[in-house]
Amino acid sequence: MKKSAYIVVAVVVIAVIVVAGFYANKKRTTPPETVQYASLAEVEKDIARLEPFFKSKSLSWQDAYRLGVAYMQAGRIEDAMAALADSERRHPEFFKTYESLGMAHFRLGDMDKALVNWERALALDPKAEHIKEMIERARHRKATTDRILALEAEVKDARAEWGKRFELAVLYLTTGKINESHAMLTGLLKAKKDSPELYSALARAEAMMGNIDASIANQRKAVKLRPNDAAMMACRATGCALLCSNSGQE
Repeated sequence: MKKSAYIVVAVVVIAVIVVAGFYANKKRTTPPETVQYASLAEVEKDIARLEPFFKSKSLSWQDAYRLGVAYMQAGRIEDAMAALADSERRHPEFFKTYESLGMAHFRLGDMDKALVNWERALALDPKAEHIKEMIERARHRKATTDRILALEAEVKDARAEWGKRFELAVLYLTTGKINESHAMLTGLLKAKKDSPELYSALARAEAMMGNIDASIANQRKAVKLRPNDAAMMACRATGCALLCSNSGQE
């Protein structure tokens, strides 16, 4: 009788251990819930709640991921990368961690690291079409950045041809370096006043700087030099060259 009782107790204990282990493992591997913040106040509230646990190293990998997302929403990119890296270290199978890390690097302008993380995310979830789109975007940005660096090296030579300088100025526009582009285009205009492309690019720069009257004036000059160009006429028709200011940007 005692032997049977011992066996029953042993079976119960083993069952409890197995069940407990199952739920503990489930808790460790369950992906975090998708977070959608309605306001910056909600973001800051979540950060205030989770940050102390992260600093004391008592945060689960799921909440470390959540904190990283909150940091991203608050614009605290370096802090986001730290929290996300901690989440990834403890649970490297969650593709959204790599997705968020990739976006952090993208915002910092590091296309190589953005691509590495997004490619890892895609390997974990091959059906994630939005990640494929982000990879293409990063590749395009990297190609643009590489081209800018190459052109910057070339135009240091005073003998660099006009076309290279103009290409660099236009690329500056597409990457948000508006002041640099405007200064370069203005300088080019002193040497070449018969280029409709130059006036059109300058119109884009002026529009992006909020100088609407100057933008319209330059676009009119571009159209006058090339009156049958449909794209330039379309820019003029907007009244402030905003179509041109948006073209080519990511």
